[in-house]
Amino acid sequence: LRATGLAIRSEHKGYILDKPDPLLITKKIAVKHGKDSVTDEFYAIVDNGGKILDVMVEHSVYGKISAEINVASRYDAEKFVEKINLSGVNPLSILTHGLHIHTVAVEDEESFGRIKDKLTELGIFIEAM
Repeated sequence: LRATGLAIRSEHKGYILDKPDPLLITKKIAVKHGKDSVTDEFYAIVDNGGKILDVMVEHSVYGKISAEINVASRYDAEKFVEKINLSGVNPLSILTHGLHIHTVAVEDEESFGRIKDKLTELGIFIEAM
């Protein structure tokens, strides 16, 4: 399918056929927190109109490491965190002492503002890019 030009990717939930939504705004946000705050971070984003497309860390040896996660609801967030906990693996952010970047998709700037405010309230927001 990729050879024919379709944007298909694999992720933790299976294979996804990308259909870009021209109405969405995407921005990057940097946050820093421990493994125990992943659920709170995800809820802060999805409850305020965002979808978490990916996670990226800047490793001192390996450079940029990223993974698509596509968390768009509390259900997605719970399933993602459950998978981390059941597998016994750590999130990518463990490599950078909790510092990581997400690409977040929102429908409007107001949603992005609410997300930043909630992440700031949680004490984990670093910056928007």
